[in-house]
Amino acid sequence: MFAGNEHAAQWADEAAEFFGTHKTHQSHGVGIFRDRLRQLHLTVDNLEDTLQDEVLSVFHSTIITFQTSTCVKLVENNDGRGMYTHVMPQVAVPRRAPKTGHLRALQNRPEVGGHFKTGQ
Repeated sequence: MFAGNEHAAQWADEAAEFFGTHKTHQSHGVGIFRDRLRQLHLTVDNLEDTLQDEVLSVFHSTIITFQTSTCVKLVENNDGRGMYTHVMPQVAVPRRAPKTGHLRALQNRPEVGGHFKTGQ
């Protein structure tokens, strides 16, 4: 990217410092704006001018796959091959509370709480 430029080493160091600073980026969710990249002398093509329709098609297909299946990770190549990771959701089945008539029977059992008085 900087080949043949007299400032290549300096620009490469500045770019490496920018991308390698955790305090600046913090996580994958923090955006990196193209104007900032151009300030670092990096070559940036506008997506709107080239591949926007293709990238949006892949993005929407991926989002629909994640929302309508158990897939949590997918990797595909240009030969139609892919690897998919699925996670089966765990469903918690709520337990029914005992009926009130059974409460007195439980209170008479020492291992469950027979030391309580029933209030009679």
